[in-house]
Amino acid sequence: GFSHSSPIADLSSTHEPNYAEHTLPSLCHFAAADESGVVSVWDATTLTPIADMRAPGESFTSVCMRGGLVMAGTLLGKICIFNVEEKRMQAEICAHARAVSALALHPATMMIASASEDSYVNVWNLDNLDKKEIEAMSSTSVKDKLLCGVRFCGEGGKDIALCSYDIEALIRLPGEAPVG
Repeated sequence: GFSHSSPIADLSSTHEPNYAEHTLPSLCHFAAADESGVVSVWDATTLTPIADMRAPGESFTSVCMRGGLVMAGTLLGKICIFNVEEKRMQAEICAHARAVSALALHPATMMIASASEDSYVNVWNLDNLDKKEIEAMSSTSVKDKLLCGVRFCGEGGKDIALCSYDIEALIRLPGEAPVG
């Protein structure tokens, strides 16, 4: 099987959106991203390795996945998008000026939010990823905050929730996700 030679920075799985229904899909995978730029994808039921993909020169800080795609944030402010079936990087977004600290996939669309130590949260539309067209939907600065977490929330996922180092409260950005 696959193992990591560097510390694992983050984990994600394909069944996270299904927790609300208390069911697991028949094919359930998880991804582990490490500090040396390696993403490994595993069958979550049997712990059998499926894919091992690399981004030379990158150090991963965060990861999320949906279906056959794995998105990994880097220390250099990029988002690397991997195709699990083809076992290769499909696209790369130069997303931030500093490290990507967190990623979140919208629950109903192919939008991804990225939070960074540069104090920005960006939303990207991946609907046309197969054509290598990635659209920047929004970019918001949260002044003097070192962002470390992001999630879509609110009715229809139109709001964004953030957390920041050394802050005891969540930050909510109403209507920041350009949905519907």
